[in-house]
Amino acid sequence: MLAGKNFKKVIEQYSKKYDFIFMEAAAMNKFSDARELMPFADKVITVMSADSPIGNEDKDTLEFLRGLNGKLLGGILNMVDLKNI
Repeated sequence: MLAGKNFKKVIEQYSKKYDFIFMEAAAMNKFSDARELMPFADKVITVMSADSPIGNEDKDTLEFLRGLNGKLLGGILNMVDLKNI
C-alpha cells in the first residue's frame, strides 16, 4: 500500500475530509506493517486475543508499545469467554 506513494500526502488529504482515519495492520510480531504505519498515526490501539498466551515475542512488542511516549491510546481484548466477565 505504501509502495510508490507519498503516504503522508495521502493521509493529509484524508484528514481534511475525515475526523478519524483508522489504519489496520498485521500482527506486530509477524510483520513490520504496523511499525511502518506508526509515523503516520496520531494514536495506536492494539488488539489482542484473550485465548492466546503471552510469549517472549509478545513481551518485546508490549515493551515497544510502552515506549511510544503517549501515542498508545489503549487496547481491545477479543476472544473473551463471556462466562469470565
